[in-house]
Amino acid sequence: MMSSDFSIPTETLIITVSASFQLGNYQIEVLEYLGYFTPNVHSFKVNFKSLSEEDQEHNETDASPLLGLLRVGEADSGLKRELDIRESLKSYGLIAPLITHTHLDSVLIDTTTKSPENDL
Repeated sequence: MMSSDFSIPTETLIITVSASFQLGNYQIEVLEYLGYFTPNVHSFKVNFKSLSEEDQEHNETDASPLLGLLRVGEADSGLKRELDIRESLKSYGLIAPLITHTHLDSVLIDTTTKSPENDL
C-alpha cells in the first residue's frame, strides 16, 4: 500500500457539481461544470441565494434561488484583468452586475461529473 503525502488543508473550499457552500452573503449550489474558456479560469453554472436579512425581507415573496455564473481562477489570472476593467467602467450598462468576489487561499476544483448511467 502506497502512502500519500498529499493532504487537503482544512480551510479548503472544494468546488464540484452538486456542492453547496457559502460565499460572502450568498449560498451557492453548483449545478454544472461549464468549462475552462479563459486561461486559468474555470466556469460553473450555479444557483445562488442571498443570505442578507435585507435581501430576504425585500424578496420575501420570491425566495427561489437565482441562476448565475461562478468563475474560479488564480489571483493573477484573467479574473484579475476583468476586475480591473469592471473597476474602470464602474456601472457600464452592457456588463452584467458582479454580485460578489472574494479571495480564498485554498480552493480545490473537481471537474469530474457523475453521469446518470454510472448510477445503475
